[in-house]
Amino acid sequence: MLPPVIRLVSVSLVFALIVLPPVALAAREPCELNDPLRLPWFGDLHVHTALSLDAATQGTRGRPVDAYNFASGGTLGIQPYDASGNPMREVTLERPLDFAAVTDHAELFGELRICETPGMAGHDSFVCRLFRYWPRAAYYLMNNKAMASESPERFGFCGENGDDCRRAMLSSWSEVQAAAEQYYDRSSACSFTSFVGYEWTGSPNGRNLHRNIIFGSSEVPVEPASYVDAPSPRRLWDALERDCLNTGEGCSVVSIPHNSNLSGGLMFPTGGPDGEAMTADYARRRADFEPLVEMMQHKGDSECRIGAGEADEYCGFEKLPYDDFIGNTFPWLRREAGPMSFVRNALLHGLVVEDSTGQNPYRFGLIGGTDTHLAAAGAAEETSFLGHGGAGKPAGSDLAPGLPDNIENNPGGLVVLWAEENSRPALFAALRRRETYATSGPRMLLRLFAAWELADDMCEAKNFAREGYSSGVPMGGVRESKNAPGNK
Repeated sequence: MLPPVIRLVSVSLVFALIVLPPVALAAREPCELNDPLRLPWFGDLHVHTALSLDAATQGTRGRPVDAYNFASGGTLGIQPYDASGNPMREVTLERPLDFAAVTDHAELFGELRICETPGMAGHDSFVCRLFRYWPRAAYYLMNNKAMASESPERFGFCGENGDDCRRAMLSSWSEVQAAAEQYYDRSSACSFTSFVGYEWTGSPNGRNLHRNIIFGSSEVPVEPASYVDAPSPRRLWDALERDCLNTGEGCSVVSIPHNSNLSGGLMFPTGGPDGEAMTADYARRRADFEPLVEMMQHKGDSECRIGAGEADEYCGFEKLPYDDFIGNTFPWLRREAGPMSFVRNALLHGLVVEDSTGQNPYRFGLIGGTDTHLAAAGAAEETSFLGHGGAGKPAGSDLAPGLPDNIENNPGGLVVLWAEENSRPALFAALRRRETYATSGPRMLLRLFAAWELADDMCEAKNFAREGYSSGVPMGGVRESKNAPGNK
């Protein structure tokens, strides 16, 4: 029995219609629980495991299968480990998730595999020995070369054209896909949905441009396009178009920006990629690839900030005291965050762009996530929070409760999708149409419809959802202009 839904009605949205790409359907048993008026499903689309550099260098041993097992109700052992290799702490969700995606950093997939596998070419290189014996130093060296530079590069031990690391990368990418397939419940019970995904981790000069890449089915590119391969958001979209959308194999994808609060104002540019005025083509392309934004996670809230275009007292929730990763590492270099680091300002600017070009690049649906680096998908419960890590700090036996994590971080959030059933096609369609919302962890229910004319007593009506869909659009939907044909 679902708890009562918080039901809100708005009648003041004025947007233009857009057409979203079709969603590829996966073959599976029909779900026993299916409601055409849609149900709320809770999940986490931002999860790191030992396949990510920053997780591996802080002692995380959980793999993608462990993350999905934990998300679906299993117990996860985490660092520190005793002399016999047994975890000294364990965590279990109070309530399993309905869906999740492991999103390990595609950058350094191959390098980590080589450094951790004896006998592979490059295993005894200086970088790999540093990784094994001084992980903190390796974190900074490897991160700066592959993710934090404006011109990311592969290491010399990767061989000619980086081919050795590319081949090794395929093993990690296959592990990600196999884990998602293992935990995707294709039976009629539809108890848990796993998505194949990864993170594109560009941070030029320490300014965060990270995106989580979520695929709608098991049809995915042969290789994940990393920041090394595609060193700008536009090049990332080019790669996703080439290797996914245009293959004719039913591949579908969304790119989800996160932590705009750490982007130094770069996440939501007011102009085009080359400094010119934003064009209609660029605005449309960005909206097509990025219909969502992750607004809440363990490295802070990205909705708004007092002084950065806002005076709203509610804009003081879970804010970091710096606006990029450099400020995190070097406190004396911290700067005040600017307006275009925050989602609320981007939403407003999107309307300005739409007014001049006819296209809105920042019409976002909102989601939350944990960004856990312990493979602890959905562990956003404050009462049992053990940290999410991600700073690369190794965990020792003297690890204090609540760490590894920066003191200013929090347990993160969750994403809620309104969909007919708990399956990849239904949930991915909800992502595409933006029928989503973010929470800071609590399993609260929220539903909203917008229309030009709705009954005053609609919120109390038993047919609330049916009336909302028939007379208006749900959260994330697009309502035609009041002057469009068919509207009063």
